[in-house]
Amino acid sequence: MLHRASWKDDFFRCRPVDLAHLVQLQGGAGQGINVKTVALLTILFAVTLLIACEETNEIVGDVDPTWSPDGTRIAFASDEGGNLDIYVMNADGSERNNLTNSPDEDTEPTWSPDGSRIAFLSRSAQGPDIHVIRPDGAGHANLTDFPASYMHLAWSPDGARIAFASNRDIREPDQAQPAPPGPLQGPLPEARRPEIYVMNADGSNQTRLTFNETFDGNPSWSPDGAKIVFQSKRDGNYEIYVINADGSNQTRLTHNDRADIDPAWSPDGTRIAFASNRPQTEFGTEFGGLAYNIFVMNADGSRQINLSNNALADDTRPVWSPDSLYLAYDGRYKTPGSSLSGNNEIYVAGAGGAHTGFTRLTYNPSAMDPDRYKSPIWSPDGLSIAIVSRQTGTARIRVITVQVNESDDASS
Repeated sequence: MLHRASWKDDFFRCRPVDLAHLVQLQGGAGQGINVKTVALLTILFAVTLLIACEETNEIVGDVDPTWSPDGTRIAFASDEGGNLDIYVMNADGSERNNLTNSPDEDTEPTWSPDGSRIAFLSRSAQGPDIHVIRPDGAGHANLTDFPASYMHLAWSPDGARIAFASNRDIREPDQAQPAPPGPLQGPLPEARRPEIYVMNADGSNQTRLTFNETFDGNPSWSPDGAKIVFQSKRDGNYEIYVINADGSNQTRLTHNDRADIDPAWSPDGTRIAFASNRPQTEFGTEFGGLAYNIFVMNADGSRQINLSNNALADDTRPVWSPDSLYLAYDGRYKTPGSSLSGNNEIYVAGAGGAHTGFTRLTYNPSAMDPDRYKSPIWSPDGLSIAIVSRQTGTARIRVITVQVNESDDASS
């Protein structure tokens, strides 16, 4: 049975949608489904505003939301105090606390799997570094203490290590060979491109895993902590690679002449999601190739399937639901016959191989604010999605609550 919520006019213009058609049974009769019997699946989207949205002069607002492992709190970055700091609040928006409260720019928080620490990027006058702090604001420490470019922090599943991308060991630009006379040609200097690193959670044993001086980034751990999937431009275009956590056995998973980016390992370890702008095929004819779509493949690179399958959209940043059945992602429609892009919206797609099985969660009518909704992150219980919303003009964290109604009676 599908229920309808009552919405305030100044909230999202969302509508309840039946997502039952998105469920793909893996291996037959319900295998891979995390409930005993699912005869009727409906999704009710309810939007909860997490903080008061009074008008302010903030430039950025709240960004980079990430759920605590127990689902009770959300960490995020905010410039509420004048510059970007790391904050934590309860999942209902209460008890909003500034953890770092420093003159540096602190962004991209990510919780350790046991919820005891939050890693984040801190940009001081000397440059960026990777820091950690406890959720109560204690235990603030600089792990890298080596100013360079850092990005894409990822805790290992056991919380013992942190993977990241950095250019810390690449030649500095002033140490590179002089540029030939005449106009600058070719790609940017390799010195500005990151490689994949791993370190212990206390900052020790910082180890570089990749050595090719092209872009290697967006690391994502396998659930068993044995491997890391990442994107690399070593072949001239972005492809998806996997590597053992000790740096051995680098293996290329995708092979095409376009870009494969944003890899994300499924929580059950069987598949990898990514975004690709490879040309689409219909009736044996290739078309498109400029738009990014969401793909999934087996963890060994086999059976690559286009889930969103839309030549008029850029679909990126896939994020798995905890049960590995769905993917949330950013989707931006393109204007037909033009290079212009439309508004970014939040979508959910079934991850079982249905090419047309996706549902739009947000509805932004403003052409003046194309990034009003972005950055979906699933809650640990899979019942909510946190997003960044500029519904009131300033970026705030909102939650879309997903209520699953199940019936044991197939005839009801």
